[in-house]
Amino acid sequence: MMLIVAIVFIGSSCQAEKAPIPSPTHTIPSPTPTTSVLTPQQITKLGEETTVFITGRGEPGSGIIIDRQDNTYYVLTAAHVVGIEPEPDEPPYKVRTKDNQEHDVARQDNYQKNVQKFRESIDLAVIQFTAEQGEEYEVAPLAKSIFTGMSVYAFGWTNCLGGKQQQFQKTEGQICKINPDSKNGWDVSYTNNIIEGVSGGPVFDSTGHVVAIQAGQGGNIGPTSDNTCNSLPIQPDSKFNYGLGVPIRENFEMLQSKLPQRLEIEIQSNTFSQEVSMTNIKCREKSPITQCPPILPPGRPPCN
Repeated sequence: MMLIVAIVFIGSSCQAEKAPIPSPTHTIPSPTPTTSVLTPQQITKLGEETTVFITGRGEPGSGIIIDRQDNTYYVLTAAHVVGIEPEPDEPPYKVRTKDNQEHDVARQDNYQKNVQKFRESIDLAVIQFTAEQGEEYEVAPLAKSIFTGMSVYAFGWTNCLGGKQQQFQKTEGQICKINPDSKNGWDVSYTNNIIEGVSGGPVFDSTGHVVAIQAGQGGNIGPTSDNTCNSLPIQPDSKFNYGLGVPIRENFEMLQSKLPQRLEIEIQSNTFSQEVSMTNIKCREKSPITQCPPILPPGRPPCN
């Protein structure tokens, strides 16, 4: 994972009995997302069930389960999270699911098959893992509709306590800017707080559909990591950067080509979109860096 000034890439449970994996190729998220607005608690539940923690070569990141075929699951993430093929002596990429189970994704010998990147200018990739008999995971639905003023909920996992534990991060905010053709496909800016580690995590709309993937951060030069397992503030906070994401809308057809079957996708009415897009939502301004030189010129006061 790479750090750039002002913009950054960014407990076990056991069950007594587990039912065998059913034959349908999709699971249905709970609660079932519709075009009706869900409560923040319902969206958080869906985010917790479908957001995964990704480890491997380099810094860890996050991802979101978007499809299933039999016992193979497909995860959408930011390409920079899984961007480098591991060497034979390096750890493979793995995903950790909500039940704290680790699943192998890619070693050197199967990296090209199990990690499918989009084109170089788009910071997205699809990875896959195979679940064991009796392990079932929810699948998050996708939506194309995205607009300025839209309420969004962002999720991801951060590493803490020297890698011994992970913290699930959840934030609320609004889309504050859409800038097509931006660097790395980071077309969507949103006011949600973001921190290093949640790259690849989902951005949900208020109906429980994924509209973007977290990929970077902009705004303040604020906190980038936290080793104490602290939660991010739920509401936008000026101490933290705002998020930069890659939208589903512009990249849906390319996404389809990475999957074994065509996904159904929600296309909401534009009536509400046009009305809300007039809302004046601003991204947080970049804070100036206050830094004194080693020796102050005569008459120059010290800075705090």
